[in-house]
Amino acid sequence: MMSDLQPTYSIDDGVITASVGDKVIASGTELEDVEREVNEALAEPAKTASTSGATHVVSPNGLKGKILSRVAGVWGDTVTVRFDNGQIYQMPVTESTGFITENPKTASTNPLERFSSTLAKTVSPDAGSLQARNQELHSLITDARTTLIKGASVTDEARLNEFILQAQHEIREIKEAVDHINETEGQGFAPPAPFETQVIDQATVGYKDNPSWLDHTIDQADAEARETDFNALLDDGPTLLTAELDDATLADAGDTRERALAHVRAKTANITSDQIENYENLFVARAEEARRVELAHRKQNVKKEAAQKQSDVDNAPVESLFL
Repeated sequence: MMSDLQPTYSIDDGVITASVGDKVIASGTELEDVEREVNEALAEPAKTASTSGATHVVSPNGLKGKILSRVAGVWGDTVTVRFDNGQIYQMPVTESTGFITENPKTASTNPLERFSSTLAKTVSPDAGSLQARNQELHSLITDARTTLIKGASVTDEARLNEFILQAQHEIREIKEAVDHINETEGQGFAPPAPFETQVIDQATVGYKDNPSWLDHTIDQADAEARETDFNALLDDGPTLLTAELDDATLADAGDTRERALAHVRAKTANITSDQIENYENLFVARAEEARRVELAHRKQNVKKEAAQKQSDVDNAPVESLFL
């Protein structure tokens, strides 16, 4: 302890020097002043609670830094800190040093929690970050489908389906964002289009006898959309869709989900509404419910057919065994 150290005094040309070992701790011409400096230097530093396990230091201006190392010295501890601005400093530990302890976060072993935290991440709006996020979302979809195949409770299956839909929706948004970035970046390098190919010449594109063919096509698509009974589509469409699927496709929840999404989007392609996305998600969710019912029904039929065949064999006449 500091207070147990005994200084050695020496006088040279009227200057009094106090030292501990090879280190001078005080000097002066008046013994009283030198002793006061010695007492201050050897005073036991005030101990602060919970500093030995501290992980970070806060500077007086509020900048936080992670403690890289802490070295005990004769005259006090010294810490090496990397601050949030990237700079690394060595600083002495004083009574005013602000220590904090942050518990490290451990990755959750629950795949559903991992999927949820992955979807909650924020991404920088640059092309590189968006492409990395796109790969991360595709991996999430693959892992979620694998979890579904292995088996999960009804509640977990609903959450996994929701995670997959969210990831697919974000993938579409990322594609649109990346396409916009590429288009914007390419505008500065694209040469100006010749005057002859501008919009004024496009009035003759299409059928010569009907220059308004494009408007007519759009009108037909809108009319078809208006004739669609979306309530009936939502009520009966999922059941009809799953009933037409083969056994292999029906057993694959991911494949069925993609077919259901493609089916409903073909019906809503020309509809402009803020609720279309909610409608599509609801259709896909009902298709998943219909898939489970249809799959259970087919499994039951297979069991009945197998039992009937076994019954036929058991009840067959003995003579038939030799035919």
